[in-house]
Amino acid sequence: MMRFFHKNTDSKGFSLVETLIAIGILVTGISAPLTIAQTGLRYAHYAQDSLTAQMLTIEAIEYMRNVRDDNFIDNNTWTQNMRVNGDPFRVDTVRDVVEDCAESCQEDFISFDSENKLYSYQSGGGWMPSTFSRAVEIDQINSQEIIVRATVWWSRDNHDYSYTAREYLLNWHE
Repeated sequence: MMRFFHKNTDSKGFSLVETLIAIGILVTGISAPLTIAQTGLRYAHYAQDSLTAQMLTIEAIEYMRNVRDDNFIDNNTWTQNMRVNGDPFRVDTVRDVVEDCAESCQEDFISFDSENKLYSYQSGGGWMPSTFSRAVEIDQINSQEIIVRATVWWSRDNHDYSYTAREYLLNWHE
């Protein structure tokens, strides 16, 4: 009867606790690099989107600078064809138009043409909706100076982001 309770000390296998510890170490060793890779991809996507947003704001500001310079060439007042009232509007540099936002500028998404690598408010053809929207506002500081603000909004992975740039434009012609 003592044989049933006799402990075999010559066993060469692993105990349950040793096996669980080994599995825990293995899972940690595999999941840590995957977590680091996932975080790296998320930051790479954010950097790509942030750079696109910066370029879209710069594009809008440069467009308004071009409008000012065209006014000088055409002997118009320097703020003609600019909406210098602080109300947001949208700029489509591909179609060369400045227009009101449909509802809210933040909800007017810019389309992207992947073949030509252009952003515009066009639809159909090769234009696909993007996650970016843009608004431009111009305020007059005095008779010789205005401030142009461009803001771009986008979403990724259930997070909302925005980027705003501003530029002071002067009436350098007079």
